[in-house]
Amino acid sequence: MEALVLAKNHSFLDSSFIQSISFCEDTDTLMIYFKTGSVWFYYDVPEEIYLGLTNAFSLGKYFNTFIRNIFSSEKLSYHQDLKILPINV
Repeated sequence: MEALVLAKNHSFLDSSFIQSISFCEDTDTLMIYFKTGSVWFYYDVPEEIYLGLTNAFSLGKYFNTFIRNIFSSEKLSYHQDLKILPINV
């Protein structure tokens, strides 16, 4: 099964921990693609938290302080079939 995600913002990051992130403003969902291969969805994330992550000096430290165990989350079990479809607004 292939999951399609519509995201206005998808960023590849220079991090040893996080490969890339996407944020859907319509649902306040932050999607984090870890270098381990796992993909997690974080729900009801304020846009300010997403922007803070994109601008953080240490992505891992920011993630552990402001996102991990703070927001409701779900590990995507079929991430190998995940397709990110950017939408232009």
